[in-house]
Amino acid sequence: MTKGIYLECIEHGPESYRMCSSYYYMGDLFRKQGEIQKAKAFFSKIIQIWQKFIIENDFSRQSNQNEIDEIHYLEAEQHLREMLIFFEMEFGQHHTVTAECHFAYGLVSLKIGKDEQGYSSIQFAQTIFANNLGEFDDKTKEVKDVLDEVEQRFNMNKQDQ
Repeated sequence: MTKGIYLECIEHGPESYRMCSSYYYMGDLFRKQGEIQKAKAFFSKIIQIWQKFIIENDFSRQSNQNEIDEIHYLEAEQHLREMLIFFEMEFGQHHTVTAECHFAYGLVSLKIGKDEQGYSSIQFAQTIFANNLGEFDDKTKEVKDVLDEVEQRFNMNKQDQ
């Protein structure tokens, strides 16, 4: 598995969303072996990749507009849902790493049209970050900015209808 991941990294780069599936299965393998910190490391990498990719492509002023097949988002949503269960069980519902997962899960949910699920997950992440890191922390502000943007989009969609 590690050799396959290495070869994929050469082809796509270690920060590519295309790596997330392999990272997930490696993390899941470590989870099943009880190696929680190694599983957390792989899962956290997936979270980082999806957050960065979606924010850069959908919420950035200098958007790259890299469109990818919906199947990647559907798979990501499934994996992030499983990772969310893992983080809640291992670290608690109000831990910062759980909030990171909620944020990524919410972003991916928005991409596949699960707007209410996505919004509530991002909102929950923002609450956790505000409680754990403070409202002036960079991560809290980043999530708040995305939440504000999502709210604006929701309001614009309601006005168009």
